[in-house]
Amino acid sequence: MEAPKPYVTGKSDMSEFTDEEQKRITDQLIGTQHQQDVRVVAKETGVTRTIGASDAEQKSTLFFKGCTDGVYTVEVSTTKILIEGCTNCTFNLNAQVKTEMLEIWRCTNATVNVATSIKTLQADLSTGMNLVFKKQEDFHNIVWGGIEGLSVSIGEGDGAHALKTGFTEMKTQYPDLSYETDQFTVRIIEGKLLTEQVVRLPNGFPTTEREAREFDERQKANEEAREKYMRDLIKFAAPKLQLKDDTKRPKVGRNEPCPCKSNKKFKACCWNKYT
Repeated sequence: MEAPKPYVTGKSDMSEFTDEEQKRITDQLIGTQHQQDVRVVAKETGVTRTIGASDAEQKSTLFFKGCTDGVYTVEVSTTKILIEGCTNCTFNLNAQVKTEMLEIWRCTNATVNVATSIKTLQADLSTGMNLVFKKQEDFHNIVWGGIEGLSVSIGEGDGAHALKTGFTEMKTQYPDLSYETDQFTVRIIEGKLLTEQVVRLPNGFPTTEREAREFDERQKANEEAREKYMRDLIKFAAPKLQLKDDTKRPKVGRNEPCPCKSNKKFKACCWNKYT
């Protein structure tokens, strides 16, 4: 599929970007359906801008790249939002993001105020990042890696959650961390906002140590429950099916009353049930 050609504000056209910049922009935008699906706001300095319906179509992917000292307010529905390499910028997301996805990376002192549902927020390789969710129901999950000075705020009032963390803090818990590759997830677990390291299962599925441990415990409990069920079933069905129980035969004589209280002699009732 031919890569889309972004519409660019802040630059007259794509020719003003270096070859490397053009390649990186195009790589980030592969997967959009149409050329008109992409809007790039690039290399602006000191700009306060509201992006509405006249600036971007509702199906657009919105890409902020290399902006400095700016304030951007998004008031039009988009498909996805990307933010790369911005410094001292604030982004106010007030309109629907249809994929509920936001990616932000290689930024310095960036603030993102979220007033719409974002289920997947990917944040990487940045310094000084402030993520603010106005409502708890708009927050689902943050996956981050290689960030120093990450601040997360969710909701307002008594039910609000706040967390400050970063690579240095996590390295005290996990000394073998890699700045470039290790990732963490931020979620609300049992009413608390927690940061956990992302690990990979043998099949490559991403999870956390807690989730992997809980999964193993559930599997063990299910296996024990199945085993108990089968044992109970065998004990119930054994006399009728003439199955033998692997438990020891009670210390009851052959001619004594059967322990099952059938009023029969043991030899005529459950004797053959046991091995």
